Amino acid sequence: MEEINKKDLKKLLKWQQFILDMAFAMQDLTKDMDGQRLYIEPLKKHSTEMYANAKILQKVTGQELEATDKEAKDGRSTLKFFSLRRLFSVMSGTIKEDARYHEVYLKNYPAIKPVIDSEKRIAESVKRLEERAKKQKAIQKKIGLR
Repeated sequence: MEEINKKDLKKLLKWQQFILDMAFAMQDLTKDMDGQRLYIEPLKKHSTEMYANAKILQKVTGQELEATDKEAKDGRSTLKFFSLRRLFSVMSGTIKEDARYHEVYLKNYPAIKPVIDSEKRIAESVKRLEERAKKQKAIQKKIGLR
């Protein structure tokens, strides 16, 4: 692989950090979901896949980064003021947009193609979780639980 230029490196490192933070946020979110297995298993699976994506980016950037709790804090605030459905909507949109934004780097760094494909799949899956949450809330409303 050719030498990565500083501008691309900066963008790819930012993406790598975002993926690590989002993976950590998904893991963190499952801790507060007692009895909601419908959401826990997919989130754990996506978190694992995102950590693998970060490893791929690590090979491209040559730098190892650590996950922070930035996205987890944002997720907790979204849940505090909104709903699980809204959180999934935001997560899905952010992941999908981030993957789309980084497609321009495919020409120079073809090794990131699996990461982009994976992020798009994860975004679609989280979108389906949003739909599940929406249906679950409607059912709970109907039977008077909320």
